[in-house]
Amino acid sequence: MAKMFSGENKASLTLYSANMKWLCVLIFTFTLCSISFAIETFRVAAYNVETYLDQPTESRHFVKSAEAKAKVRESIEAINPDVLALEEMGTTNALLELRASLKADGLDFPFWEHVSGADTNIHVAVLSKFPIVARRPHTNDDFLLDGRRFQVKRGFAEVDIQAATNFTFTLIAAHLKSKLATPNDDEAEERLAEARVLRGIIDEHFKANPNEKLIVLGDFNDVKNSDSTKEIHRARKIQAHRHAACRAQRRQRARRAAVFRAAQRGVDLFLRRGRHLRAHRLHSVESRDGARLGEGRDLHSHDSELGHRFRPPANRRDV
Repeated sequence: MAKMFSGENKASLTLYSANMKWLCVLIFTFTLCSISFAIETFRVAAYNVETYLDQPTESRHFVKSAEAKAKVRESIEAINPDVLALEEMGTTNALLELRASLKADGLDFPFWEHVSGADTNIHVAVLSKFPIVARRPHTNDDFLLDGRRFQVKRGFAEVDIQAATNFTFTLIAAHLKSKLATPNDDEAEERLAEARVLRGIIDEHFKANPNEKLIVLGDFNDVKNSDSTKEIHRARKIQAHRHAACRAQRRQRARRAAVFRAAQRGVDLFLRRGRHLRAHRLHSVESRDGARLGEGRDLHSHDSELGHRFRPPANRRDV
């Protein structure tokens, strides 16, 4: 379990990952610098349900037993997520059977999404307690590898979810190429290529909206230091820049608030010198455009770091 607190609103996101096989969860870019957030905490989980089939396929000959299905439901109910991304889900009928069984146990997901990619056996799906207000399934993404064209086998589920009246986020669920060897290509190279396609989708989101609230999660079928996972993790740089921008905005607001409070106390201007702020009592202040500000005026919009000039009296003393 991991918990992340974002911005000044003390909004939090609780993440759980449940696993019957091999699961990797990645989460990033929940920047809430100045967003009013009505709901304080919600849970998002990713779960590889390991071949949750309701009927055999050509390459997967066994359906999920009643006992195995009960264990899947038990794990999901223990997590009690608000939004759940599923990997290795069978057909739409299999998803709806799981959804109905969870509802019978008291865990209702009114909203769902099922994405069928090039792999005709297993798929990516999403269950949500919150409304899904937009759907952008990725079913035909492809890439070039060793001169041949391949499709992303499971595709990607992409949905916009409205967690509260004034809070909507985008979720992308992925299930990258497994480590099972294939006769015609290198599994690691194929997984890296799929990760690059996913990274491209992420980049398009931030290009369109640098403040996008985005969750990317699922089964990436590799460790955190692998090339494919690192390719997706490049979002951390964007996250770091965004957090730095938030901190800079907070520092600027704090400086302006300090100047305003100083003006109310009769101190005309704060001057930043190195790491220290020193207050000087001035008879007058001249702004960059030459306008003179009388003593005790509201200096909220006159920050010394914006280049204002001052003329203290010859006998001034630091206070």
